Amino acid sequence: MYISSPVKAICAVLYFGEIHNLADWKNQYLNEPHIIKRINNYSSYRYGAEIVGFQKIEPITLLDLRNNVPKFVAPHSYCLLENNSKLEDYIKKNTNLDGDKIENNLTGIYPEHICKQY
Repeated sequence: MYISSPVKAICAVLYFGEIHNLADWKNQYLNEPHIIKRINNYSSYRYGAEIVGFQKIEPITLLDLRNNVPKFVAPHSYCLLENNSKLEDYIKKNTNLDGDKIENNLTGIYPEHICKQY
């Protein structure tokens, strides 16, 4: 997880669970306009993923990334490491875990939580 200004560093590892197609959610919740409205706020995205875990790491700064990964540019939303092997290798070699992994078993998650910002 890259955190932008003022931190400007990769500070955590996110673990994803099930990936949901937002169009399927719209069809599933046709009779719940408040959910459809929230999904539409994410209309530039086609999918949403469950975050099932989080692991804090010692920060890998933007300066480190720029100095060690050719052509590195901080992502605007997300980037897939499998599409950038040099970035993936650098992150893997320089990731030092900080504390325990926090797991989320997603109990207590209901339709009204879909695409909700907190």
